Amino acid sequence: MTKTFVELADTLVDDFDQVGFIRLVAARCVEQLAVPAAGLLLVDHAGALHTAGVSRDGSDVRGLMAAQQRRSPSLECHRTGERLTVRDLPASLGRWPRFASAALAHGFSSVDVLPLRRRDQGIGALTLFGTGQGQPDGETIRIATALSDVVTISLLQRRAVHRQATIGRQLQRALDSRVLIEQAKGILTERFGIDMDVAFTALRGYCRRNNRRLTEVAAEIVRDLDAADELGPSRNPFERRIRPRTD
Repeated sequence: MTKTFVELADTLVDDFDQVGFIRLVAARCVEQLAVPAAGLLLVDHAGALHTAGVSRDGSDVRGLMAAQQRRSPSLECHRTGERLTVRDLPASLGRWPRFASAALAHGFSSVDVLPLRRRDQGIGALTLFGTGQGQPDGETIRIATALSDVVTISLLQRRAVHRQATIGRQLQRALDSRVLIEQAKGILTERFGIDMDVAFTALRGYCRRNNRRLTEVAAEIVRDLDAADELGPSRNPFERRIRPRTD
């Protein structure tokens, strides 16, 4: 059991494979909890649940997980954030007709669903399929809860790392863009004898008239000083304020 938790927690690596991780989770649930099948649903950016992985490749379990994306125990568990146990699926045909019918057709008669949730942040649900109607014992519930907690924390940590990396890249791009624009303003200031504010106004006006990005034009000016002539007196509406140096 300890080895399983170490495997699941070891996700903060550069080559993290989420698909492989989810498959590992489902497989370990089957091994450790002695259930015939397991599957995970994860929420996307729009808040919809999608099948993330199943314990076996057959279409039966994957089809059952797909059937849960609307009215189902997993969807209800995700929305409420509470563990849901259904020991008698035939009695649930009225509540979840599509899912219950499909599960019974594949030989499953019960399900246990645990939310993948940390505080108020829910990311999906873990579904354990069963063939009996007996209640799971306390140890099984504790292990299942611990597995779902480790999965949730691992995925949230990974998402946080990815989010920080994305923010870092965005900030770096913003900084690089600002440096380019400042360099272009300096070139215009020197070339036409204007101040920095007028240079920026001319640069921005040119971009708007020609439907071009500010950083794109700034980069061209930095790469090729002659490109600055496009913003010169004969082409720029600010020509009375932009005059080439005569000294």
